[in-house]
Amino acid sequence: MEQGAIPETPGEHRVAQLAPNPLKFKSGGRFHRASITANVLVETRLHFGYWPISKVSGFYDEITGATITRHMEFDNLSMIEVEKKWPRIYSITELAVRP
Repeated sequence: MEQGAIPETPGEHRVAQLAPNPLKFKSGGRFHRASITANVLVETRLHFGYWPISKVSGFYDEITGATITRHMEFDNLSMIEVEKKWPRIYSITELAVRP
């Protein structure tokens, strides 16, 4: 992992060098140096919902109800909207359907 990158694995991580260390900044007419580090809490959240399809090119099988396609386009997905509107699940095993 490159220095300053925030890890993706769940847990609490100390991230060093979020900015060039030492960082130089001006305050009160003087220059100061600071090292910037952070403790980051990374967590996994699962939500389940339907992502609207905006365009499909392909064939619809009226007998089976399946769509055969090589191209789909989806609407924009807002993570804020997902957190507000999609129900949160705590395990993939809770799903009645499989992704």
